[in-house]
Amino acid sequence: MSELNGKRVLLGISGGIAAYKAAALVRLLRAAGAEVQVVMTRAAREFITPMTLQALSGKPVRCELFDAEHEAAMGHIELARWADAILIAPASADLMARLAAGMADDLLSTLCLASEAPLYLAPAMNQAMWRHPATVDNAARLCVMNLYLRGIGANGDESPIHVGDSLAADTGERFDMVLTNPPFGKKSSVTYVTEEGEVRRESQTVVRDDFWTSTSNKQLNFVQHVKTILRINGRAAVVVPDNVLFEGGAGETVRRRLLHECDVHTLLRLPTGIFYAQGVKANVLFF
Repeated sequence: MSELNGKRVLLGISGGIAAYKAAALVRLLRAAGAEVQVVMTRAAREFITPMTLQALSGKPVRCELFDAEHEAAMGHIELARWADAILIAPASADLMARLAAGMADDLLSTLCLASEAPLYLAPAMNQAMWRHPATVDNAARLCVMNLYLRGIGANGDESPIHVGDSLAADTGERFDMVLTNPPFGKKSSVTYVTEEGEVRRESQTVVRDDFWTSTSNKQLNFVQHVKTILRINGRAAVVVPDNVLFEGGAGETVRRRLLHECDVHTLLRLPTGIFYAQGVKANVLFF
């Protein structure tokens, strides 16, 4: 029996082209036995209609905080208490920023503040917005807030969320298990403007004593970094683009050393579009 069977899921939909996928998500959640209540932002309604989601969920879609029919009985409070879990998919950069700031200026953000249910976000935006320092900080803040509500990091304990450049250096920390989907993009580079006003891009090669090879290939560098931070007999699962470990040069070096020093037991091919952009093939490397 599905773990979702009998669960009450509040599905929040924010504005973004990925909002059209919400119809399939509602269908899958209901097929798993969940009861689904859809809440949409105004921007979300520009991409998919409430009528479609009402037909699939079997419940009227909630859109407005100041709804006379529902708010006569403080409907948003009841809805916040009703949910066993809140899933926001897609979660736009704008919504993440408002949630991180503790704002409650529409129904969806108000429900997130008023509910004690676990909050799950599926961020969806272009790569530049996702990599922007403001979005990175907001994502980290939301992680800390959600963990704090679950009692993790409370009572003055150190936060388990850290924001920084993982590839900068070996911090000396070691872990029994590492599960990671490294940042999208094959090459590490920095863009700058010259005195003449020309925009140029300069490749950044990561050089570390603990790495088997120096390369600007971000994916290969993350595989090497994961190997470094694993304890002896530790386990890892790393998402990598198709064939990243089957290239020549640095790719061949990393592949040979990984096979020699680790038990690389599974390479799982994923359907396209799961972790990366549509059409990009990816794998999960287990070792």
